[in-house]
Amino acid sequence: MTVTRRFLHFAPESFLLRLSKPLFVILLAALALQCGQSRAPRPALPEAAFAPIAEDEFANFSAALPGFVSALKAAGYQPRSVPNENIASGLARIIRGMEGLPGVADSLAAKGMTWPEFSTTLYKVMTTAAAIAVDMTFAADSSLPKRTKDKGLESDRALAARVPESNREFLTSHQNQLAPLSRLGGD
Repeated sequence: MTVTRRFLHFAPESFLLRLSKPLFVILLAALALQCGQSRAPRPALPEAAFAPIAEDEFANFSAALPGFVSALKAAGYQPRSVPNENIASGLARIIRGMEGLPGVADSLAAKGMTWPEFSTTLYKVMTTAAAIAVDMTFAADSSLPKRTKDKGLESDRALAARVPESNREFLTSHQNQLAPLSRLGGD
C-alpha cells in the first residue's frame, strides 16, 4: 500500500476536524503525486521552497491568489499526477506548468506581482503542505519508520525535514487565506 493510500485511509475524520478544506486539498494534491513505489529522477525543487515564509510575502501572495486561481480555472488547468513521481518532482512539475498558462501573468500583474515573486511563495506553501502531510502520514503509521528502505519514503521524509517548523506553524495559522486553492481540486 502506498503512502498516499495509507494517508487517505487514516485521514478523514480526525484530520478534517483540525484542518480546513483549502489546506486539506493542498495536502491531498501533494500526496496524490505519489503513485508508485519506485521513483524516477526528476528536477528538484528550488532552494527557495525551503526558506521561511515572511508575513509581507504571504500577504502579497494571498492577495493575488484568487485571481491566479481564476486564471488557472479559465485556462482549464487541472493538477495531474504522474506515475512513479515523488512529491518534490511533482510539485516542481506542477508549479512550473502553471507559469505559461493564459491569464496567469495578467492576474498577478493586477496585484502588482510577477511570476518569480508569486511562484517563490507558491513553492514554499506547497512544499510546507506536503511536509505536513508526510509528517502526519508517518505519525499515523508506526510501521513506516521501519520501512524507510523504500527510496520514495526516504526522499519524502528528507523533503519534510528540510521545511522549517516556522513554515508549518505559519501555514496552519493562515490556512483560511488559502481557500482559493481548494477550487483547483474540483468544485
